[in-house]
Amino acid sequence: MDNYYQELLRAGMNRRDKRVTNNLTLSVLHQNIQSISNKQIELELVLKLRLKNTEVLCFTEHWVKAVYLNLIQINQCKLVSYFSRKMYDHGGSCIYVKKGIRAKELNCFKSIGVKKEFEMSVIELVDYGYIIVCIYRSLDSKFWTFFKH
Repeated sequence: MDNYYQELLRAGMNRRDKRVTNNLTLSVLHQNIQSISNKQIELELVLKLRLKNTEVLCFTEHWVKAVYLNLIQINQCKLVSYFSRKMYDHGGSCIYVKKGIRAKELNCFKSIGVKKEFEMSVIELVDYGYIIVCIYRSLDSKFWTFFKH
């Protein structure tokens, strides 16, 4: 069995076990942000004033190359997973998690990401047993290619 299916199976088992034993709530924000680098101040204010209990932040169209995305700091959050384009502008997906929550990137999904077609970041929240997937599909992508993944 290849790594992809092993990871799915393991994560599914953990999720079932955790759901039975824990009554944990989780707040997740998804935003098509269209450039995270020029919205940091607004984002910080919203998180501080309105969304202070949000544990996971999922952004599509962050528009930032990988080397720079690691430099973007969001109050009390850490970047756990991302997809950035190397050759084209715009697009991308990323997931930030509030510091103190154990999360890990599920690298077995990295190989199926395709720029403009299926830009995906995936994490597992260790203590919750949840898997969170953030996917972006460009408007100028080929429609059926998205569904092949």
